[in-house]
Amino acid sequence: MAAGMKESKWDTLVKPIQGILNSTENKTIGVSHLEVLAGYKGRNIAEAKILSVVQNEVERLDLQQVRENVSKRIVRDQNVQKKRFDKTRKKAKQYTKGEIVMILKTSIQATGSSQKLTPSFRGPFKITSVLYKDKYEVEDLREGMKRSRTVVTVDEMKPWILLRDDDSGQSQSEDDFEPHYGGVQNDQSEDSLIK
Repeated sequence: MAAGMKESKWDTLVKPIQGILNSTENKTIGVSHLEVLAGYKGRNIAEAKILSVVQNEVERLDLQQVRENVSKRIVRDQNVQKKRFDKTRKKAKQYTKGEIVMILKTSIQATGSSQKLTPSFRGPFKITSVLYKDKYEVEDLREGMKRSRTVVTVDEMKPWILLRDDDSGQSQSEDDFEPHYGGVQNDQSEDSLIK
């Protein structure tokens, strides 16, 4: 459209380009924006001149019907997009009042050293109340910390895991608990593992 024109004449093309954009069919709604707003099909300048010679009356569309069709197409497109979005989502874990949880650290102090091995969650925290939209009010249970309360979303929480003895169901202290790694029992010596 602007081929061969001077760059200083760009403003003369704004109106024709706006007309083209307004009369171009939109993929989602299936009609042009001009049809939805004004109720008639937009024509380019060449088409408009020919039509004015042939007929004086502009073809009017049923505006109510056009808008109903657009509304149906928008709802259908929204449903398709929601289905695609929800395909990779799962429901949030539900917690109850009194449960003990850990909370994601949102700000990590800059110490100048690597933060790679620092824990990303802090805790324990106790849920004091269940709020709306997967939000919870929690109270800090850490030793030496004041019992402050804060509101946390479920995506920033994990359950606090207590270690339990298999026989008695009682919690173990760190001294009593002997973890084993990779399925190897702790009573095996290091030399027997290197063979």
